[in-house]
Amino acid sequence: MRLRNLAIRNIRGNWHQYIAYILSSIFTVTVFFIYASFIFHPDVASGYIRGGDSVRQGMVAAEYVIVIFAFLFVLYSNSAFIKSRKKEFGLYSLFGMSRNQLRWMIYVENTLISLLSIVVGIGFGLLFSKLFLMGMSSLLAVESPIRYMVVPKALLYTAVGFFLLFQIMTLVVLLQLRKVEIIQLLKASKQAKPLPVYSRWLVLLAIVTIGAGYYLASIATLQNVFALILPVLFLVVLGTYFLFTQASVAIFRHLQKRKGMYYKGTNLITISNLVYRMKDNARVLFLVATMSAVILTASGTLYILLADTSSMAAQQYPYVVSYVDTTGGTNSSFDPEKVEAIIAEDGYELTQKLDILALPIDGMFQGTHQMVHSAEFFMIANRDYNRLATEHDLPTVSLTQGETRLLNPFKDWGVQIVGAGQPLQGELGSSKVELNISGEQGGAILPFQSSVGFVFIISDEEYDGWLQQIPVDQQVRIYGYDWKGWERSQATIEKIGAMIAMEDQGNFDDMRVPSYLELRQIFALTFFIGLFVSILFFIANGSLIYFKLFTELEENQQQFRSLYRIGITKQEVKKTLSQQIGLIFLIPSLVGISHASFAYIMLNGLINSNIWMFGLSVILVFLALQLVYYLLTKRMYLRSVFREG
Repeated sequence: MRLRNLAIRNIRGNWHQYIAYILSSIFTVTVFFIYASFIFHPDVASGYIRGGDSVRQGMVAAEYVIVIFAFLFVLYSNSAFIKSRKKEFGLYSLFGMSRNQLRWMIYVENTLISLLSIVVGIGFGLLFSKLFLMGMSSLLAVESPIRYMVVPKALLYTAVGFFLLFQIMTLVVLLQLRKVEIIQLLKASKQAKPLPVYSRWLVLLAIVTIGAGYYLASIATLQNVFALILPVLFLVVLGTYFLFTQASVAIFRHLQKRKGMYYKGTNLITISNLVYRMKDNARVLFLVATMSAVILTASGTLYILLADTSSMAAQQYPYVVSYVDTTGGTNSSFDPEKVEAIIAEDGYELTQKLDILALPIDGMFQGTHQMVHSAEFFMIANRDYNRLATEHDLPTVSLTQGETRLLNPFKDWGVQIVGAGQPLQGELGSSKVELNISGEQGGAILPFQSSVGFVFIISDEEYDGWLQQIPVDQQVRIYGYDWKGWERSQATIEKIGAMIAMEDQGNFDDMRVPSYLELRQIFALTFFIGLFVSILFFIANGSLIYFKLFTELEENQQQFRSLYRIGITKQEVKKTLSQQIGLIFLIPSLVGISHASFAYIMLNGLINSNIWMFGLSVILVFLALQLVYYLLTKRMYLRSVFREG
């Protein structure tokens, strides 16, 4: 029999070990090819697509991630195959197969698998590229959909790149067998394992480092987040490693001492096996838990940003449209009644209406960044601020005569404009005025971005006194409107804008919807790109466990043959294996969910929004997919145990 035929038979005979690896490789090639087709597409590369350059850069970065992932994944997969088949290779050598023939057989097997993965992956890529381009056309809001075409450069890069990658990995695996003797191959699965031990100090270190990382994540704010990211990552990753290498062994060793539970049913077999398996599989489970946390954090963050885009735009622009009338309403084409009529005619319901009277100040003050600010400022009454603060769920303030607060919408972002005790000297009408700044008040409750400058809050008594001295045509009235369904109301906004005369000296602001649409396009594209990479890592996540289980297949078969002789039934064996596989899937998933939850807590402190509904949705989807992966793996593994055992 030729070695080529033997390699093909080996692939057929060991399909249960190869199937997860082949499917993962096919998906990797498919995603890479689809992204490459977009990157090298003539319409995108020529700059014809608006926003195409930024998207291409994101996809190029994703391609690098895919290549690095493929390198590590193929390396681990091949190493797992070699370990699970050492006895088989030893028998080949014992029956006269030379070392070169053995290496050639493995090379042919891996080459056939790589060619199958590349051909099928590119085939699926060609099949789904049309849908991908349609989705990208929709997200980029292009006038005509991106043309579907076969991109030769993408074909070349994918086919040649992955073939070379698989070849390099195959050579690395072959080097592992160079110095292995026949007796080592034959006895690889029969080498005695020492009783797993653990260090109490390292268990304590795992608890302390994870707890410290969680604490730092929970206190993260916009001011300190960049200083905390690296310490949090280091502490959590270090703690997770010792959690699986030390704490997991300690937990199951402790369960062995609880005689009432340990000797109940098949718990003795399950717990005893897990003591060894958690130690043997500690590094794999550590990687799975870490990857689970990365998958949940990355996909969850992208989904949260996408789902919370409207809230972010609303925080940046408190009103859908706003208008600052600098003539006190005496010489303006802005008519509040007409604005409300337009909103009502288009079927929208007002949720907030701003109509506040402010007093202008021409002045100058020294800021905290040693910059002299010279602009037009506004003063509002304490009562007006408190009314608006109540509507926006912000803290109110009570000012005494002569006390002034600066309304700073960027305070939550860590931006300080003036410090306490800063004086403002300026002119109010024909009078000189000096305001003593006692501090800053946070919250975006007025249209600050382009229509309103600095706003100062003064006591009601002081405001009423100045109001009587300022002519009506020198007063400033600020209008603002917010309504439900504003995301789809661009036509309504344009009607309101058209009502204002070109020569009007007022300041009309309608930037919320354009800002929302721009943010949504960016986040949608990022989510669209990141989703495929997250799915790729999720498949690899489950595949790591799948490969590890099948490397222990022969050991389980031998163990349960012995158990059959002492009266263990087939159903009890199934129950024991199901519990073991279930815990190996469940434990790292729960650890990853725990890590991701505190990452969400950190994110919640950054964007100042309730993200838990979105984060919980991502976690539930992850658990559902993990359950499907577990059920498929368990079914295939049990079949292999009982068919071959």
